[in-house]
Amino acid sequence: MLGTSSLFGQAPLEVRPTHIIELTAPDRPEKPPVITSIALGAGGEALVASGDDHVARLWDLRKRQWIRTLPGHRDWVRAVGITTDGQYLATGATDGVIQLWRTGQERPLAVLGDAPQAVFALAFSPDNRLLAAGGFEARIAVYEVPSGRRPFVLDAAGKDVRTLAFSPDGKWLAAAGSGGKVRLFEVGASHAPRDLVGHRLRVSAVAWSLDGKLLASGGEDRSIVVWDTAAGQPAVSMPALPAKVASLAFCGARRLAAGGSDDVIRIWELPSGREVRRLVGHTGTVAALVWDEASETLISAGYDTTLRLWSLNPPAGPMAARP
Repeated sequence: MLGTSSLFGQAPLEVRPTHIIELTAPDRPEKPPVITSIALGAGGEALVASGDDHVARLWDLRKRQWIRTLPGHRDWVRAVGITTDGQYLATGATDGVIQLWRTGQERPLAVLGDAPQAVFALAFSPDNRLLAAGGFEARIAVYEVPSGRRPFVLDAAGKDVRTLAFSPDGKWLAAAGSGGKVRLFEVGASHAPRDLVGHRLRVSAVAWSLDGKLLASGGEDRSIVVWDTAAGQPAVSMPALPAKVASLAFCGARRLAAGGSDDVIRIWELPSGREVRRLVGHTGTVAALVWDEASETLISAGYDTTLRLWSLNPPAGPMAARP
């Protein structure tokens, strides 16, 4: 183990958001959506977000401007993704439909065939060549981009898949959901995947460290496990949490953010496992987190219908929220 965790000692600094965005759009101003998925494009400019109103929305995050709505689904859009070069988007919903979009176009490039039922997770590979999709089935479909051809299917560790993430070097795909196992697939390899066993209940979120050496997982058993993927063992001792873990994101090399069902985001220092920030302000489960390296800003979204931007290097004392 690299370190031991404790909630004792210095209390974590309480931080409030630097900016709050209500995700309405000109064509749907009457009701803001519950937000369950966000993804950030190249340079931190293009942000795509989706929720329970059956559409995804594309934002220019730097200008705080709405760009367009991405329609075409008949149910809750549970998952979105964007390639690292910002050229392609993907949206997946509980209607079992995955749409592939070219960012600058108003119509989908393709509707991908044989998608998992009730899509809950999407992930583009770092080289932008593959799109992985999971949902209410014990399989993961992997498509080629931009053709949409499905080259292979992977066997999931449980009957449904809730979270997917490629490692930064593109060598590994992590998948998790029901049953509590995190399954690691070596991309392009023919040998059997590896399972990381450390959760008792469904895993809701996984996140890779920037160097790809650590993988964090969290879920409904109110625990976070930070894995040394080479050893297949926990690398950091983390405390039990007071809420279910709904989202995770590494924020730089040595910080991990976790969003929970108690509406709070906690920032942990690694490898000590010490909680150093507590981000407050959401009034619903924090369902999605993404780190913008360019601006050193954490972006969160949740059931309270808001996007919130957080600086993790604030001055002493709480930061006032700006509308």
